[in-house]
Amino acid sequence: MTTRERRRRGGLARRALIFGGCLLGQAASVSAELYSHLADSTVVGRNYGYESGTPDQGHPSVGTVEFVPELAVFMENIEKIDTVRGRTFVGFLAPARFRVRASEIVTVEVGAFLGHDFGDDSELDLAEPIVRLVAEPVDDVYLVAGTILPTHWIHDALLDDTHRLQGAEQGFQIRVDRESWKSDTWVNWRINETSIRPEEFEIANAFQLRPYGSFFEGLHVDVQVFWSHVGGQQNDTNRVEHNLSLMGGGTWGWTRPLGMDWIEEIRAGAHYFHVLDDGRDRNDSVGHGWEAIVSLDTQPWERVGLRYHASYFDGDEFVALRGDPLYQLGDYAQLGGTVIAELPGALRMEGGVVFQYGQGVFNGSFLINLVWGQPYPIPVLKAREANRDS
Repeated sequence: MTTRERRRRGGLARRALIFGGCLLGQAASVSAELYSHLADSTVVGRNYGYESGTPDQGHPSVGTVEFVPELAVFMENIEKIDTVRGRTFVGFLAPARFRVRASEIVTVEVGAFLGHDFGDDSELDLAEPIVRLVAEPVDDVYLVAGTILPTHWIHDALLDDTHRLQGAEQGFQIRVDRESWKSDTWVNWRINETSIRPEEFEIANAFQLRPYGSFFEGLHVDVQVFWSHVGGQQNDTNRVEHNLSLMGGGTWGWTRPLGMDWIEEIRAGAHYFHVLDDGRDRNDSVGHGWEAIVSLDTQPWERVGLRYHASYFDGDEFVALRGDPLYQLGDYAQLGGTVIAELPGALRMEGGVVFQYGQGVFNGSFLINLVWGQPYPIPVLKAREANRDS
């Protein structure tokens, strides 16, 4: 295992616990609660780079062939606020794939993505292939093709994370996970066009600049763009829709302020939102809004992290088709907390609760996530190499 791989492996636990630390800073800087803060899953949570989905082991050495099962059991409850309908998501996601570390640059994954919503019939609700090619031509810059990683660091106002509980994402992706530059750019091809239905795809980018080692250390500058398209030329629906959502702003964080060791970080800031929506079957619209946020990250126990957060959003006609419907209310305030426990056996448990107030109505939402991932090496190639050497 190389020095860089050991560094990544050791950092997985730290990133899962310190929500306001380097990797998880954007969880504070773009706060659309309630969402998962898990950092080392390939299907649930938010991360940059190329996460292995096996938090205790990380990525394998070159030449290794592994079978890698993952399991994410989730519950997310969203209550009703006036015009926003409540919904409960309960089920599991279980990607299982063979992973081949072909070289220092190339990793190949082939398998299946399974999922089921609890309370449905006994059949699987989701069964899709996993074919993922990952290249790292430059350190911490990843090119992903095929089944992309859906754990995007993007604001819920632009892309509601409950969409990630409804299937795999296919397309192309570029991820950057450097100290001063974080980025996730992707194309997700949701629906292929036929004669009776239009194509659907999205193009998006979540970018963050972190000028460490200067006067501006602690500053996070955020720029995010999300474009959703529905249409095509070969179908009979005559449906064409475009929705472009943008976000810009930033936050400033203070690590262990005033020498208070029990506080990992305090972070505060604001972001501006803008949305353009047009389609053949509806009037064009322009919306905007802004959000102020503050968060407090602590680590009360060795393997447990706790994050408190509060925010206020004020907007007008902000209708992002793939975004969280709460941002269509016009204005609302929220207060909540999230806890992540790192358990033995590569288990991560997360719980979160949020209290919201909008349009004169109080609302409560909560989530529970339990994730696990474990690699099982297949010694076929090593056995062949040993036979040749003998």
